[in-house]
Amino acid sequence: MLQENKKSVVSCVKCKDYKSVNTQAALRNAVDLIGGISKFVRPKSRVLLKPNLLMAIEPESGVITHPEVIRATIRLLKEVDAKIYIGDSPSVWGKSQELKEVYRRSGIAALAECEGVELVEFTAKGLKNDLLLTSFLNNVDCVISISKLKTHGLMTLTAAVKNLFGLIPGLYKSELHKKHFKIDDFAGRLVDIYELVKPCLNIVDAVDAMEGDGPGTGGDLRHVGLLLAGNDAIAIDSILARLIGVDPEDIPTIRQARKRNLGNSDLESITLRGESLNDVIIPDFKLPQPSIVQKIPRGLFSFLTGLIKYYPVINSKVCVKCGKCEIACPEKIIDIKRKHKIDYSNCIKCFCCLEVCPERAIAIKKSLVAKILGLRG
Repeated sequence: MLQENKKSVVSCVKCKDYKSVNTQAALRNAVDLIGGISKFVRPKSRVLLKPNLLMAIEPESGVITHPEVIRATIRLLKEVDAKIYIGDSPSVWGKSQELKEVYRRSGIAALAECEGVELVEFTAKGLKNDLLLTSFLNNVDCVISISKLKTHGLMTLTAAVKNLFGLIPGLYKSELHKKHFKIDDFAGRLVDIYELVKPCLNIVDAVDAMEGDGPGTGGDLRHVGLLLAGNDAIAIDSILARLIGVDPEDIPTIRQARKRNLGNSDLESITLRGESLNDVIIPDFKLPQPSIVQKIPRGLFSFLTGLIKYYPVINSKVCVKCGKCEIACPEKIIDIKRKHKIDYSNCIKCFCCLEVCPERAIAIKKSLVAKILGLRG
């Protein structure tokens, strides 16, 4: 990772909107502040761009990485004559036609055609340390992660580290949720992926972010006006945690990375270039409701977590019965076609159903104790 006296270097620059001229100028500034694109990508390298394309939805929703940030990255890579690919495995889908619809509605298909880069589909799997990652990783020299700043019901924050979960093709993601349903266990698997992939560069689209019960349509759009870059994803996520008013230690992926001495999460170990941290802190950023669990002292954890509960609820008046939540559910406990019913006795609280719902028909409800205590997150 790029370091100054063993410090990770992260850039944070302002970008007021998604006009091409503004995103390209801002991203160039962000990357130049940490050494320039040639510092991370050798000439003629084969590079996979990994955006966050959660579902088939327009970029204005704030659910996905905006195509103009990807375009700005492509323009930088063309300067080093890179062979560029764009790919993601959205949510838990495994069908080719669904991925094509994601690329179309997100604007990524049009972008790829305009810029002359190749869209790829992650079909084949390759086993790496018992993780089934896309075998397309064997075809490239490096990966650039282009994530979106969003909240996440299970991980509190999804950005640089969590974005790499999309390198796992299709329905195997659901299996990982099922096997590793405890928060720290799942966070550990995400950190495993980061260690295996080690992106040469991480870019975060925080021009428009998502707060509240993200990362899907259940969240709320929040204009932030920032782009971040660096090659230490842990350091970037730690800066983002501070920006949204969270102790990095309360982000499960950062906590797990710290246990492995992976990356830097202490502010003293991070050199921030561009904007001053205090100048860009986001006031009153709404966290996902379940994130309150991360703030419970370890000694009280087992007792209070039995009383403070958050669970998904389907609004039958809004639901269009598309069935995406049924497919996404690792435990297969949702009956959407007949009863809009969730078997809570077997629910692992992964909130995959909330994440994939395109209609904002699934919300998070809290237990009576959580209501009495006035806990949101």
